[in-house]
Amino acid sequence: MKAETRRTMIAAYKERKAPPGIYAIRCTLSGESWIGYAADLDSIANRIWFSLKMGRHGNQGMQAAWKRHGMAGFVLEPLERFEEDLADFERAKLARDRLRHWQGQLAARLA
Repeated sequence: MKAETRRTMIAAYKERKAPPGIYAIRCTLSGESWIGYAADLDSIANRIWFSLKMGRHGNQGMQAAWKRHGMAGFVLEPLERFEEDLADFERAKLARDRLRHWQGQLAARLA
């Protein structure tokens, strides 16, 4: 890849709008589910899978389920996307409210 092409691709990646929102992680084998907020829904899966593979995820329940069932039993699905133009305090309040909603709706724990 030429240096100019690479620079152009990196610049385009940095300028892209990252869609924030709520996601759910489900263990299809045990029926457990976790929900969380991500500032970038498009990249949250890679971060979560990596931390689980390394055995370093902050949620011990999810880490234990991963250890028992492995990656094949896990799926991540976006539940809700937020508008990108929201102010930080508006996004934080919306995230808290929607996490509570989805936690009750899915009987899920926080990721």
